[in-house]
Order: sequence, then C-alpha cells, then structure tokens
Amino acid sequence: MNERDKETLKLIANICGNIAAVAVGIALFERNPAGMAVAIVFGVMALATIRSLR
Repeated sequence: MNERDKETLKLIANICGNIAAVAVGIALFERNPAGMAVAIVFGVMALATIRSLR
C-alpha cells in the first residue's frame, strides 16, 4: 500500500469519526436515541478503517 492510499484511508476514517461525533452531539442535546445508533455505526467504521492501515 503506497502513501497515497494510506492518506486516503486516514481521510475516510476522519470523516467517519466526525460524523460519529456530530451524531453523539445530536443524541445528547436533541435527546434523540437514534443518534447514538448512528454514532456507534460510524465509530465502528472509523475504527475498522484505521485498523486496516496496519
């Protein structure tokens, strides 16, 4: 895997992490339980993407 591929995967993980963070904020401040489900899904996707860099 070259450096460009690694940077692309880091970008994808960063975007997934940002979506998860926004979903947590929605779940906490808007009292929307579906936000936590979205946060968990995107958090797992971000972690899986980071793990694939090894």
